[in-house]
Amino acid sequence: MRLLPISGCITTNVKPDSEILRVHLKKTKFGLKEDCDIMIDQVRAIDNKRLMKKVGEVDSDTADKVRENLKIVLDLDKPARNANRVDGLG
Repeated sequence: MRLLPISGCITTNVKPDSEILRVHLKKTKFGLKEDCDIMIDQVRAIDNKRLMKKVGEVDSDTADKVRENLKIVLDLDKPARNANRVDGLG
């Protein structure tokens, strides 16, 4: 199993109908106290020093699902427009 450090974007407010913005975690499969959702639209960059304790692990299939949903939400599969511009405008 791979450790997927996620901070501030896991919730126990599970939304079963949300398939792109959430990746569902079953408590029995991932060693959690409750079923949870990883909220794909709540991505945060954090310093690893701020990670206090591990709350669970995800398998490689779930990590792949997180990556795929991030690609969709962040529109990473399409070629960048105006990739030669430094300011990123237009």
